Amino acid sequence: MRVTATGSGTVLARIVRLIDEAQGNRAPIQAQADRIASVFAPIVLMLSAITFILWVALDPEEEFKQKIYTAIMSAISVIVVACPCALGLATPTAVMVGTGVGATNGLLIKGGAVLEAAHGVDVVVFDKTGTITTGRAVLGSRYELLQEDDDLAVGLPSGLRRSDVALWLASCAELQSEHPLGRAIVNAGRGIWGGDVSFAKDGVVVSDCVVVPGSGVECCVAKEGLGGYGSVRVRVGNRQFVNDLHEETNNNNTKTELSPSSSEACIGDKEVLKLRERGQVGVYVSICLGNKSSADERDWRVIGVL
Repeated sequence: MRVTATGSGTVLARIVRLIDEAQGNRAPIQAQADRIASVFAPIVLMLSAITFILWVALDPEEEFKQKIYTAIMSAISVIVVACPCALGLATPTAVMVGTGVGATNGLLIKGGAVLEAAHGVDVVVFDKTGTITTGRAVLGSRYELLQEDDDLAVGLPSGLRRSDVALWLASCAELQSEHPLGRAIVNAGRGIWGGDVSFAKDGVVVSDCVVVPGSGVECCVAKEGLGGYGSVRVRVGNRQFVNDLHEETNNNNTKTELSPSSSEACIGDKEVLKLRERGQVGVYVSICLGNKSSADERDWRVIGVL
């Protein structure tokens, strides 16, 4: 373990110092308010004094104590109604509250001048991850393509809906993955089923996990009676990998782009295009029933797009 900063040199200390400086900086409008208050406050005090004198002199009440009481209350009322203090306190109070609330929500404001200038902003341009995003990928829309009469629907764990099968198998495959997209898939599964995304409590065993760099992940999911075979191989990744295709190249050695009019369209291509139009990545989930040892014997088919 190595200490890179202590005390006032830490990031937290610098953030606290920045907030203190922001709350202490004067906004331009505050200087204008102070100039007005420097004239307004003496005028109000003068009017309050005149009110006191007039009430003492002109009040028809014969008892002197009652005259003084009425005059004092009237003079105080003038000060309270005019309230010259609010003019000078409003801006620094607003700056202090604004910077404090912003810091609580993770937004550091450099001072009152920044807040004052913000009302004229028409366009805000943010930088990349970490400013308005959390730096953690999340699963958005998904498509479950499992057919009603599919053999895979046989022997599913209790509590697992047919409409979540692709997400479940993808979560099983990504359990050991450190890829951000894999973590997003597993987290989405945990949001539905809790910590046991593989349904190990129902006798599900995940094995033979293999990560293929640049392509995806593959594993074997076994459970008694699952798909009629008791096991299913799962792939999560790009189009070529999940369909066990060889990437074709043209004369310029560039990969063929995925398009809706492709003559060799695969299941899930249209769904992936829809997801990518929304700004999502779009990965395929395919299965092969039975734990066949020979790659030539495996018949992969897409059951979902995440």
